[in-house]
Amino acid sequence: MNLHVGTRLARLVVGATALVASGAAVAACGASAGDLLAHYQAEPKEASQLLAVGETKPDATIDPATLAAYTMVANEMMNLDEVLNK
Repeated sequence: MNLHVGTRLARLVVGATALVASGAAVAACGASAGDLLAHYQAEPKEASQLLAVGETKPDATIDPATLAAYTMVANEMMNLDEVLNK
């Protein structure tokens, strides 16, 4: 399934925080995703190194730079105060 970037990011916000995804939250995630995507497109070796971590092999049908960028956006989301249980 190929989701629009905004929809994908909104689902990430909702899934991580269990809150309604505000436009500001989606915009912040989108800005981060854009920056990370540009970085991993310029540094494909770093994307490959990131995706080599873990037990599951990455889906070969997904562009490694895109997958690395979304992986890091998800990582950022998981570190928000709204997500962490204290």
